[in-house]
Amino acid sequence: MHKPHVLLIEDDTEMAALYIRRMKRAEYNCHTVETVADALAYLETQEVPDVIVTDIDLPDGKGIDVITHCREHVKFDDATIIVVSAHAFIRENRVSRFQPDCVLIKPVSPQHLNIIINEELKRRRDPASA
Repeated sequence: MHKPHVLLIEDDTEMAALYIRRMKRAEYNCHTVETVADALAYLETQEVPDVIVTDIDLPDGKGIDVITHCREHVKFDDATIIVVSAHAFIRENRVSRFQPDCVLIKPVSPQHLNIIINEELKRRRDPASA
């Protein structure tokens, strides 16, 4: 059985650890990075993740840069992109033009994030269920 592959882009190491712990309990294959540069390097050298979860404010740029990169390359068409952030950009709903599949405003519990990931994975597998 295929274990969903999740890339988490989060610079808050404590929050990332909580998210990853919960995802591993759900039997996801998880990888975490803290910067835009590391995310882009991972995306270019590793298997395409089923789900990309990104914060907006990162130490070396914006998670929007990762979303834009993915939306510009066809190999990421099947990847679900979830934004998890407290950035004003989110509250003002300006992130929608970058076409993430889901936007969550922090604080987001690890349990809630897993529920959303599950729903998005089901929607990808069976669009009629959405």
